[in-house]
Amino acid sequence: MFSKAITTSRLASCATFLLALGAKGAFGDTAIDNDTFQNDPAGAAIQAAPLWFLPTSTCFRSPAEVNGEQTNGNDPDNCNINKIDNNCPQQPDWQGAYTKANSFPTYYYVKYCGDLDQWRILYDVYFTKDTGHKSDWEWAVINNGNGGYNRDSVIMEQEGNHGYSAWSSIPEAFIDNIYNNDGSNGNHAKLYVAKWHHSIQTSPNSSFKSTCPPGFKDDFRANDYYWVASDNLVSDDVIDPSWVWGKADSFPASFHDGGAHDICRNL
Repeated sequence: MFSKAITTSRLASCATFLLALGAKGAFGDTAIDNDTFQNDPAGAAIQAAPLWFLPTSTCFRSPAEVNGEQTNGNDPDNCNINKIDNNCPQQPDWQGAYTKANSFPTYYYVKYCGDLDQWRILYDVYFTKDTGHKSDWEWAVINNGNGGYNRDSVIMEQEGNHGYSAWSSIPEAFIDNIYNNDGSNGNHAKLYVAKWHHSIQTSPNSSFKSTCPPGFKDDFRANDYYWVASDNLVSDDVIDPSWVWGKADSFPASFHDGGAHDICRNL
């Protein structure tokens, strides 16, 4: 049960978002109003939320807490020795590209970075393991700037590295139809989660489907399953900052002021 998940209480924000679809700015995507960031951060998070793609047979995402209790991770499979999706959430039968995944939470955090004149939105997701270690946090940050709080860029977790794409160069994004590709005119990036180490990237990759890759750039990625993050957004403050996640150090509190991944200073 997610007490702070966005449900019917966010219907007004969703309505505002849908009305805004017709009000495209000079930068192509729909700007998010400063008042929304300040007074309705959940609504702002809805308006920029990504779509997640995941490949078949990977370990899918899980809630990081249930009823206020921390989720315990699972032992890694060590490159499929113990089966990569062992002890991971069951998924619907694959029906081809764009099979809808079972629901999982995306934890969000919204912060104004004054030195950059940007509103930044963290979208953080939890896995009970990746192929190499117990528990795994992976994330993307959408930067909103350009003077009118249009989408400026996206920063992504890539095995300790930070991938980057300017919004003007985003390969895949959509406005209101997930099957469309509106490119930089889109409001919602389509982001690919890699099979083995769960790095976040903006494009698919067909190699290393059946064996571990030599590096994150080669990790297999596909649009086999999808989940729209706005359908299960949860405020990051449900995750206790004191909880320890082992090697998974990009938990939500680490993006707050002074954290290892301070969203304004360390990305």
